[in-house]
Amino acid sequence: MLPPTRISGAALLFGAALLFTSGSASSCAGATLFFSQYQDERATFGGFSSGLNKFYQIYNPTDRTINLADEYSIATCANGCSNDDAFEYGYRFKPTAVIAPSGTYTLCNDGLAETAGCDELLKYPRVSYSGNDLLALIWGTDHTRASRKDVVDRIGLFTTDRRVPAWTVCGATSRVVAADVLLTRSAETCCGSGEADGAFAVDWPSGAPCEWTDRKVNGWVRPWARAGNPCGVALTRPPGPPAPPPPPPAPACVDLQCDAGAQCGLCLVAVSHDECRTEWHSDKLLHPCDAVEAGEYCEADGECGTGDIDNCPGRDTGELSGGGDGVGADIYRRRACVGGPLPPWPPPMPPLPPPPPPLPPLPLLV
Repeated sequence: MLPPTRISGAALLFGAALLFTSGSASSCAGATLFFSQYQDERATFGGFSSGLNKFYQIYNPTDRTINLADEYSIATCANGCSNDDAFEYGYRFKPTAVIAPSGTYTLCNDGLAETAGCDELLKYPRVSYSGNDLLALIWGTDHTRASRKDVVDRIGLFTTDRRVPAWTVCGATSRVVAADVLLTRSAETCCGSGEADGAFAVDWPSGAPCEWTDRKVNGWVRPWARAGNPCGVALTRPPGPPAPPPPPPAPACVDLQCDAGAQCGLCLVAVSHDECRTEWHSDKLLHPCDAVEAGEYCEADGECGTGDIDNCPGRDTGELSGGGDGVGADIYRRRACVGGPLPPWPPPMPPLPPPPPPLPPLPLLV
């Protein structure tokens, strides 16, 4: 482990470090929310670590209460991005999510050992990243329209290289990566990295001050607070294109074999136990059932009328290979819907003609 380091405004103005966004008060155009802590844990065989002690924390350095639910959301990519300026997945905060001035908001995997410090407990895949998954806090609530310019802060890079094993933190020479680690932000931070790669830049200058400190993984959320007073004027969201018109109402699913999904205009069918796949136990990424296409599998968490059906073994105990009691996962497959009422039945067939009269008996031969 490296010793804790804190970034200062003076250091930022020196040498090559000036080229990189630090988040200190001297380098911010305005105060913004930022990730104050990020923890990833890797699962190990034999049960020494579950891989579920994951959480990330957002800090509000401004002097006003911020409504997360209406103004922000989380956007992600898995193992690199399909596009170097677009996200693959996104999640909204719960409707009551707010952050008080100089306060934190912490989102935890529901398998975290001690959850007293969590504001939201979320199931896979919402807080189930690994060290090479892009995690971003963005302006707005629609990740499909977001790009680099909408990023408030992020862990990782926009890259299409899916071979990266884990993000480096403050350069390769630091020997710190964003995997199996607790990263804590400098207490002098006032803003997120925005569009810049920040501490995750591949060309981070050797020896430049680092705003992150690496620590040992915990089973609980450590307290975090910024040093000193609030950072001042909050930076507002940059203007963007007008919102598109709302989509037409989703077609009603008329397939009578749907088990759930009517509330979202979807047809979701619970998979049988025989359909459960062993790769779901490890790193197969299953998304919520309101974010999959027809033919894809998903893990439900109550969305679109899905239920707690526990039809596939959980991914956290090795149950598929015979080890442990495991909590069942709620797995569905989306079927294509019929976009409207069923077509009318065809007209009835005409009646069959009457049978022909019987043939006369054959004469007897003498």
